[in-house]
Amino acid sequence: WNRRGSLPASLDSLADATSTTLRDPATGGLYAYEPTADGAYQLCADFARASEPQGHRPWYDEWRHPAGRHCFRLSAAQTR
Repeated sequence: WNRRGSLPASLDSLADATSTTLRDPATGGLYAYEPTADGAYQLCADFARASEPQGHRPWYDEWRHPAGRHCFRLSAAQTR
C-alpha cells in the first residue's frame, strides 16, 4: 500500500517483498486475504481457541477472536 497506493491482489504477491509471516503456523497455509475497497481488506484465520482476556489494552482488543474461523477487517489507508 505504501509503495503503490493500492493493495496486492493476493498474499502470494507479497512473499518476496516482506519478511512478515504470511502463513498460519498451525496449518502452514496462507492466511485468507480479501481486498475490499479504498485500502480496506479482510485477513482471516482459523483459531483453535478463543483469545484469552487481557483486560483493557487497545492494541490487544483489536486482535481478540473467538475459536474457529474469524476475519479481521483492516485498513491500509489508516496507516499511510
